[in-house]
Amino acid sequence: MPVRLLLIEDNPGDAVIFREKLDASPLDAAVVHAVRLKDALDHLGDGGFDLVLVDLSLPDTDGLETVDRVREAAPHLPLIVLTGLDDAVTAAEAKKRGAVDYLVKWYVDSDSLARYIRYAIEQHRLMGGGWPAPAQAAPAEAPAETPAPVAAEPRGDGARGTPAAPARAAEAPAAAAVVVEEDRLVPALEAALAVTARTAALAEHLAGSLRAALDLVQGAEATHREPFDVLVVVQQAVDRAHARALHNGIPVRLQSARRRVVAAVDRRVLGEALERLLALALDTGGAAGVALDVAAQRGRSEITATWELRRGAALPEPDDPLLALDLALCHDLAARAGGGFSLRVDGREATAVLALDAAADA
Repeated sequence: MPVRLLLIEDNPGDAVIFREKLDASPLDAAVVHAVRLKDALDHLGDGGFDLVLVDLSLPDTDGLETVDRVREAAPHLPLIVLTGLDDAVTAAEAKKRGAVDYLVKWYVDSDSLARYIRYAIEQHRLMGGGWPAPAQAAPAEAPAETPAPVAAEPRGDGARGTPAAPARAAEAPAAAAVVVEEDRLVPALEAALAVTARTAALAEHLAGSLRAALDLVQGAEATHREPFDVLVVVQQAVDRAHARALHNGIPVRLQSARRRVVAAVDRRVLGEALERLLALALDTGGAAGVALDVAAQRGRSEITATWELRRGAALPEPDDPLLALDLALCHDLAARAGGGFSLRVDGREATAVLALDAAADA
C-alpha cells in the first residue's frame, strides 16, 4: 500500500519538482496537493494520510503559524517543513512546535527525500501514533502518579513522610524528565551533526584549495595545451560539485547555445580553475543557485558563472582567507590554462568569467 502524503505548496513549479523527485525515488507514495492551508485543512478532515509536508509561505498563512495550524488540525500526523531558505533558527523553532524535520528544497534529492519521509513515519509509529508537543507531554503523566501515594499511605498518624509516599512521588518527575531530555537531545544531536557536516565540507574545500595551490607552485611551467571541447570539462566540474551543491542547498546549472566549444588550453589546469570557481560560488551564493554558460565571443571561448550573493558575503575582496585564496587561484590557474579571469559584483549579483585566449571553433 502506498504512503499517502499531503503536500501543502503554493508554488506549482516546486510541487512538480517534488512529485518528480518522489517518482524517481524508491518510495511508493500517493500525493494529494493543496495550494492553500484552508484546502489542506479540509483534506486533513477527510483523514487517511500518513504524513504532511508543508511550505511556510502560503497565500492564507505565513511562517511558523503554518506549523501551529497544521499541528492543531492533525496532532496525530508527523509533519515535515519544506522551504527554500536554509535558516537554522527557524528550523529549530519549527521542530519545537512539533515538526519532525525541516528540509531545504534544493538540498534534498530523490533518495534523501524518501529516507526523510520513512524516518518521520517510523518516528511517529515509535511515539505510539502521536506527536505531542513537549509542553503538553510532562503534565499529562504527573497527576496520574502523584495523588495515588498520598491517598493510600497516610494511615493512623496521618504523616506524609512514610517511606512509600516519597518513593512513589519521585517516579512522576523522573518520567517527565525523560520526555524533556528526549525533546532536547534530538535537536542537539541534529545541530551537532550539522556542525560536523559543515566542518567536513570546509575541510574538503580547504584541502582542494591547498592541493591546487601546491600543484600550481610545483608545476608552474608544466602546461600542455591542446584543442578539446570545453563543454566536457565544464560538465565534469559541475558533476564533481554536485554533492557539495546539494549540501549547501544551492543548485548548479549548465547552459550553452552551442553543442561544442573547442579551444586550445591546458585541460587539467582549466578543470582546477573551474573547481575553485565553483567552490567560491557555492560558499558565497544563495538559494537561487549558480548558472554556468559556455560561449564563443569575439574569437574567444568564455565560461561565465553568475550567482546571487548570500547576505553578508563579501566579494571581490573577501574577509575570509580561504575565499581570498580561491580568488587568487582562479586568476593564476586561468592564466596558466591559457586565458584570464575576471570578477565583478553588481549589487548582490556576482559574475565571474574565464576567458580563454585561444580562438574557439564549433
